Amino acid sequence: MFSGRRDAERETTSAMIRETGAECLFVRSDVSSEPEVKALIEKTVATYGRLDFAFNNAGFGTVPKPLHEQSVEDFIRERMKRFTLFTFLYLALGVCLTAIALGYPNLPSSLQTSLFVSAGASYIVCLLSTFPFWRETTIRFYRRRNSAVIIPWLVIGFNIVWMIWEVQSQNWTMEAILQAFLRVIVVLLFAEIIVITWQVNSKH
Repeated sequence: MFSGRRDAERETTSAMIRETGAECLFVRSDVSSEPEVKALIEKTVATYGRLDFAFNNAGFGTVPKPLHEQSVEDFIRERMKRFTLFTFLYLALGVCLTAIALGYPNLPSSLQTSLFVSAGASYIVCLLSTFPFWRETTIRFYRRRNSAVIIPWLVIGFNIVWMIWEVQSQNWTMEAILQAFLRVIVVLLFAEIIVITWQVNSKH
């Protein structure tokens, strides 16, 4: 018995199982949906009489206790940990950039386009920040190259100095301030990397 959300992989997996001489049954389900998981288990018990073993190769880690002792509330609480402070900061930045671009129609077209592009990038990063792979990739890279921990600080420092120089050299004009504001997403990205590496250090 196996399950998944995509039908294309179902055929491939079924063929691989049957090539070994074993039988298999597919039930389409999403492990993030409690009713679908219940239906999967009920189908398994109805077909084979019992469930001896379950292996989940999707989703993310939950609270450190036996699976049968975990509740739906535990699952939801652990899932919400994917939404960090930076997730909301990226979203807020995107909203601000969009509001500025729409609220000042007389801005130069190139600057207005840059605002929309940066807002779109903020929304995309906001979405990607909810997926574990971003955090896991950062941790793996950091563990392989501990010396790289200085890079985010250098990038943030460079961008802050560049932002200040840019607005001062143009006498703090609106266009200069907005151009500098576009760099905030870079600062946030590398600030999140610093926080992730700090959390790794605090656990060890």
